[in-house]
Amino acid sequence: MYKNAHIEISKNEYTYTITVKDYHKHKDFVSTIIQTFVDTNGEEKMPNLEKDFTLRTQIAADKIVSLETLLKNGDMTDEYFKILFKSLAFQLENLHKKNLTILHYKPKHTYLFVFDFVGVFIYLNPEDVYSLEMERIMIDCPFEKTLFTAPEIKQITAIPDYTILKQASYWSFAALLIHYLSQYLKIKEPKNIKDMTTVLNKIKHKKMYWALQRCLEAEPERRYLIFI
Repeated sequence: MYKNAHIEISKNEYTYTITVKDYHKHKDFVSTIIQTFVDTNGEEKMPNLEKDFTLRTQIAADKIVSLETLLKNGDMTDEYFKILFKSLAFQLENLHKKNLTILHYKPKHTYLFVFDFVGVFIYLNPEDVYSLEMERIMIDCPFEKTLFTAPEIKQITAIPDYTILKQASYWSFAALLIHYLSQYLKIKEPKNIKDMTTVLNKIKHKKMYWALQRCLEAEPERRYLIFI
């Protein structure tokens, strides 16, 4: 039901199995996923690490579904958007505690996990995770520049580059949620910053509007990841 080069989720009769290849390489990223599950459903599950360094762990979720599917089927709600912000913010802040961050998000990798009627959204692609040092992103390999790439990252002209602050991830985070909002509100999908502003104006003065605006500040030092 979900598979990338590193993580696969399969459905059994009563549970789901998460398989992580090359677990030692991605264990810090995976730990943020597991920690989110623990905080959500109150059950601590110890991962089963196999001899080939592949992790397989079972979780008793009621449902796992992609956010894109939720939007397509009309099952997304205002409340889910609040949970989406808080879940992905929690995951990103936990990555920062491990000196990691997400360079830029990709919409197809966000999934909803439901435990006992409590939902949590998780970003599942470790390929987008980069190391941090002194709160700066260690960009040492080529990357694709997309709508979800912060403006200061798009200005990079040479690699390696170690000048970009971690708050570039906040900008990408907001761009991702605005992309989802455009689908939820059934308006034109944003292709540039001007389009993103148009989408945001549809929810002007709501808490989500201000939360996303704080992530989109022009000066990275002024960006904050908070929903109040």
